[in-house]
Amino acid sequence: ACFVSQEGQVIKGIENIRQILNNFISMSGKIESKVNGVIQTSDIALVNTEWSFNGIGPDGKAVTITGKATDVLRRQSDGNWWILIDNPWGTNLQMSV
Repeated sequence: ACFVSQEGQVIKGIENIRQILNNFISMSGKIESKVNGVIQTSDIALVNTEWSFNGIGPDGKAVTITGKATDVLRRQSDGNWWILIDNPWGTNLQMSV
């Protein structure tokens, strides 16, 4: 698996991704996502979403991040879809602190 933590920075490996995502978790925020489109072939799908995150940064100030993501998902043998590649900055990045 890989995750784009910021534009142009690809993080690979479950443990590395977990460490990066813990930064979001520590902000005790809320993330919302809206699916705009899905292109699927067999057990692979390309998904485009718009998302927003609102939380509290380490300095105690409100943090709002929004973006348009492009993700690749793979259907598992149990029928669930798992993210194979997550690019939350896939088509747009806006950040305000």
